[in-house]
Amino acid sequence: MARSAFRPSLGLSGFFNYRNLQLPLIHNWSLAGLVAQNFLDGGVKRAHLAQAQAQEAVAKANLDSLVQKVRQEVFADLSNVQVIRDKVFLTEQAEKEAEENLALAEGRYANGYGNIIELTDAQFLLTDSKVNQIAIRYEYQMAVASLDVAVGRTPVK
Repeated sequence: MARSAFRPSLGLSGFFNYRNLQLPLIHNWSLAGLVAQNFLDGGVKRAHLAQAQAQEAVAKANLDSLVQKVRQEVFADLSNVQVIRDKVFLTEQAEKEAEENLALAEGRYANGYGNIIELTDAQFLLTDSKVNQIAIRYEYQMAVASLDVAVGRTPVK
């Protein structure tokens, strides 16, 4: 748009008229064309062109910045999902080990080789590992939802 100011202005106008109150009517018509080019504008056109080019560069830079932010957010959310998926696996393993530990502690206590403290510690360890499993699964669901938002998918209602 700013470059069009450097081109000349073109104009065309026409006129048609009947005159006289009596016959014969006199008709007049005219057609005019205009070509105008302003040479002495004090550099206004160049300043507007430079301003438009600067605004275009700013818009391109803003777009690039936004694209980079979106890519970074998607990458960060994807990495977070992968890390939490590994944590889910680890907490599942910890829960299985706590169940085995409790079974051994119950067996030792039932046979008289273990004490009540060892049994309650094993029960507490199993309960704690189940709580951790629930917390990590919640964290995983939140990370997946965050990734869905980052890539533009709407979460399932």
